[in-house]
Amino acid sequence: MSGFLLLLVLNLAARTLDDRRRGYEFERVTERECAEVLNTIAEPGATVLVYEVQIRWWLKPELRVLSLDGVIDGKVAPYLDSGDLAAFLWRYRPQYWIANAAIWQRPVLRRSLLAEVVAQDESSVERAGIRFVRQYVWSPERLPRGFYGCLALYRLTYGEQPSASATARTQ
Repeated sequence: MSGFLLLLVLNLAARTLDDRRRGYEFERVTERECAEVLNTIAEPGATVLVYEVQIRWWLKPELRVLSLDGVIDGKVAPYLDSGDLAAFLWRYRPQYWIANAAIWQRPVLRRSLLAEVVAQDESSVERAGIRFVRQYVWSPERLPRGFYGCLALYRLTYGEQPSASATARTQ
């Protein structure tokens, strides 16, 4: 039994060292640098749309997290089949969005208005009556291979909600 425990501990230690070698340190995985920027500009009570929910570790407690992959709240689930993320945004109205590399990896995100916003590479983009104003950009080269990580921070403001048919055309 003690031999098994020794092998288990050695295996875990080897995996931890491998993760560190590849760049998966705790601060990186929990997106500390992104959270620190957001903490300086977000007003208390603001809702933040995120994909990597572990960012909550560093966020100020007065900020609320809305999960883009549904891990912590499942609110996005009804919108995934249709891919109508505009309707999702209008319903929950997050004030900030931390865009990350998952936008290019997940099929529902790749064909969404969120991917269109990131692809525009503009400081301000409007889609489906929602204005996305880029607040901060991080270099994707700093990310370890296979890790989504934050790319940009956007402030979202909502104008007039377009009709359902107009929203469908912008998708």
